[in-house]
Amino acid sequence: MILGLHPLDVAVIVMAFFAVIAVGVWVSRGVKHKTDFFVGGRKLGSVLQFFLNFGTMTDSNGAPMVVTGVYSQGASGMWVPFQPIFSTPFYWFSAVWGRRTRLITGPDQFIERFNSRKLAIAMAWWGIITSILGGGLGNIVSYKVAAAMFVKPESAYNVTEERLIGDYREYQEDSKAFVAGTLPAKKKIRFEELSARYKNGTLPSFISYINPLPFYIIYTLVVMIYILLGGIKAAAYTDAIQGVLILVFSVLMIPVGLAKVGGLSGLHQRVPEHFFNIFGSVQLSDYTWYAIAAFVLMGTITLLGTPGGCGSATDERAMRIGVLGGAFAKRVVMIAWMFCGLLAVAILPGTISDPDNAWGTLAYSLLGPGLLGLMISGILLGHMPGVGAGAVNFSATFTRNLYEPLITGRSEHHYMIVAKLAVVATLALGVVGAMLFSGILTLFTTIVSIGAFFGALGLLMLFWRPLTAMAAGSGWIIWMIFLIVLPWGLPHFQGFQTNPRLTVQTPARTIMVKTPATSDDIAAGRAMKVGEVILRPQVISPVPVYFSSVTRTKPDDPTSTLKGTGRFHIEIYVLSVLGVPVESFKTSGLNCSRWLVDSIGPFLLLMGLTILLPRRHRRHSSAAVVPSEVIDVAKPHEDVSPDEAARIRDMTVNGIVDPASYAAIIMEGNISLLYRPDETIEQEKVRIDRYYAKLKTPVAPTPEADEKELVKTFTDPTRFNKNKLFPKSNWEFNRWTKMDVIGFGSCWLIVFVIMGILWLALNVGKV
Repeated sequence: MILGLHPLDVAVIVMAFFAVIAVGVWVSRGVKHKTDFFVGGRKLGSVLQFFLNFGTMTDSNGAPMVVTGVYSQGASGMWVPFQPIFSTPFYWFSAVWGRRTRLITGPDQFIERFNSRKLAIAMAWWGIITSILGGGLGNIVSYKVAAAMFVKPESAYNVTEERLIGDYREYQEDSKAFVAGTLPAKKKIRFEELSARYKNGTLPSFISYINPLPFYIIYTLVVMIYILLGGIKAAAYTDAIQGVLILVFSVLMIPVGLAKVGGLSGLHQRVPEHFFNIFGSVQLSDYTWYAIAAFVLMGTITLLGTPGGCGSATDERAMRIGVLGGAFAKRVVMIAWMFCGLLAVAILPGTISDPDNAWGTLAYSLLGPGLLGLMISGILLGHMPGVGAGAVNFSATFTRNLYEPLITGRSEHHYMIVAKLAVVATLALGVVGAMLFSGILTLFTTIVSIGAFFGALGLLMLFWRPLTAMAAGSGWIIWMIFLIVLPWGLPHFQGFQTNPRLTVQTPARTIMVKTPATSDDIAAGRAMKVGEVILRPQVISPVPVYFSSVTRTKPDDPTSTLKGTGRFHIEIYVLSVLGVPVESFKTSGLNCSRWLVDSIGPFLLLMGLTILLPRRHRRHSSAAVVPSEVIDVAKPHEDVSPDEAARIRDMTVNGIVDPASYAAIIMEGNISLLYRPDETIEQEKVRIDRYYAKLKTPVAPTPEADEKELVKTFTDPTRFNKNKLFPKSNWEFNRWTKMDVIGFGSCWLIVFVIMGILWLALNVGKV
C-alpha cells in the first residue's frame, strides 16, 4: 500500500495528472494574445462553452459539499448548493446581459457605466479578496475529500493519534445518550468539553496520511502548470475531460452502496424518514421551505446581477446553450450526489466526526482498487478547471484594471508575463485562504451573502439610470462593514462575546421523530422487527441566536460564563432591535431572517444613497468629436498600440470618441481609454446612452460583424428604444420577445422535470 492506497489507485491518479498537463501543452499552441489567454479569443463554440460552464458550475467539489449537507440534515441539507435550481431559468436573460457587455473583466463596467477609475480599482482589489475566499473554499473541499481516502490503519497510530480517536469514540457514545436524554449528570462536563472540540473541528474520526499544506502546494502546482500554458481555453478542454469523470463517479457508488444496504427499501429502513423530506422537517431541519425560499432569492439576485462565463462565447446562441446546458446538467448530477449522501447516512451512521469528510469516507468504504483511484482523480481533477478559470479571471482583472493603467506603453509580451504571474499569485492566495478557513458550508454561505450586494449593484447598473458612482462606492463600503467587518470583528472583543444579551440560545427541546427500529429497540420491546417505523424521542440541542456557536469560557466548568464565537449574525441583531422576536425562532427561521436581510438590504441601501447623495457637478462644454482614423478599424481584433492609446487620450480630454473608434475600443476591451477625468454633462449623457444602447444590441456571429453592429448603435443610441418596456421612465427593461417567452417557459418546464426526478429518487422504495 502507498499512503493507504493500492498501487493501482496511485497509478490511475498519476496518469490523470499527466493527462491534464498534456492538455495545457496542446492548447498552448493557440495562445498568442491576451484575449486568447483571457477569453479564448471570444471563439468558444456551443460544445466547449457547455463544458466550460458545466465544469465551472458543477465543480466536482460540489459532490462532497452536497453530501456534507445531506449527512448532517437529510435531503434538505442539499439546498445550500442546490438552490440555484430555481434561479437557473434566469440564465436565459442574465447570460445574454453578460455577453452583451462585451467586457473582459467585471471592473471595466465601472469605467464605462460611471466613468469612475477609483471604483474600478476598488472592485479589482475586491476581486483579489474573493479569489482568496473562492480558491480557499475549493482547496478545503479537495483536501477533506482526499484526506478521507488516504486513511491510516489503527496499527500505524502514534500515542497522540490513539488518544484523539479514543476521545472521538467517547464523544460519539455520550452524544447518543444526550440525544436520547439518558446522559448521566456526572458526564455532562466532559461531554460539553468534547462537544466544543467537535464543533471546532479538533476531534477527528480518523487519521489521514496527508496534511493540508503539502497537499495544497502540490495540487496548486498542477493547476498552475496547465493554466499558464493554455489559459481559459485549457480550462475549457480540461472541463470536457473532467465532465466525463464527474458523470462516472457521480453514479459509481450508488449501485455498490444500494447492494450493501439491501436496495432502495433497505435504504429507507436504515435512514430516518425525515431525512427523505426534500423541504426538511419544520422541527429538525435548518432548511425548511421558507429558509430555502429566502436563500433562493439571495442566490437569484447574485446570479442576475453578476453574470459570468459568457465573454468567451462566439455569440448569444453558443452562450445560451453553454450556460443553460451546463447549469441544468449540474442540477441532475446533484441528485446523484444527494443519493450518495443518504447512502453515507445508512452505511456510516455516527462514524464521521466532520461531515465534510463524508464523501471521501463513503468512497473509501465502497470502492475497490482502481475504482477508488478513478474517484480520487475525478474529485481532484474536477475541481482544477474551476480553480484555473477563477485564476484566469483574476489575472485579467489584475492585469487590465490595476497594472496596465499604472504601467503603460509596454509590449504585448510584457503584459502576458504579468498576466501569468498574476495567475501564480492568485493560486498561492487560494492556499492562504484554505489555511484561514475550515468549514465548507460556513465559507460558502458567506460568499453567497457577500455576492448578493454585487448582484443588487449589477442589476441596478444594468437597468436603473439614476444610480451614481457615489452611491455605488459608499454603499459598497457600508455593506462590507455591515456584513464582514462587524460580524467577524466584534466577536474578538472580550466584553462583546460574553455579553449575556448576545449569548442567548434557543431552549433545548425534546420531540418525537419517526425512525427505523434497530435490534436494541426490539430488545427493549419498542418494536417487533428491525426496520419497523417507530416514534423515538430526540433532544434538540440549544442553538445560538446571534453567534455561530456559544461555548463556556472554561470548558470544564458548566457554571462559567458563556461566550460567543465565530460569526456574529448582525442581520438577526438588527431585526431584534426593530422588534422582531428572533429569540423565539428555530434555526431555519434564523437562517431565513439573515438571508432576507442580505437579499433586500442592498437594494434599499443603494437606491436610498442615490437619492440622498448629490450627483457630482459637471460643467457644460462644446464637445469635439474624435475622428475614426484614430484607430485602424481595419484591424479591429489586435490590441490598440501605445501610440494610438496616447493619441486617443490627447484628443478626447474634452471630446467624445466617434462611433467607429468607440466600437473598436469596446471590442478590444481597452475600456480604460474611455475614462474622462473632467467629464462634461454632454459627455456623460453620450456615455450613458451608448452604454444602455450597447446592452440592447444583439451579439453578431463574428467579432467583425459585431463591431459593425456596435458602430450603428453608437451612431444612433436610440436605435432600440422601441423595445423599452417603460418608454418614458428611468428603467431600462426590454419587452420580452416571442423567443424569450418560449425559452424562459421551457426552462421552467425543465426545472419541474428535475424536481420530479428528485421526488422519485426520494420516494421509490419507501415502505
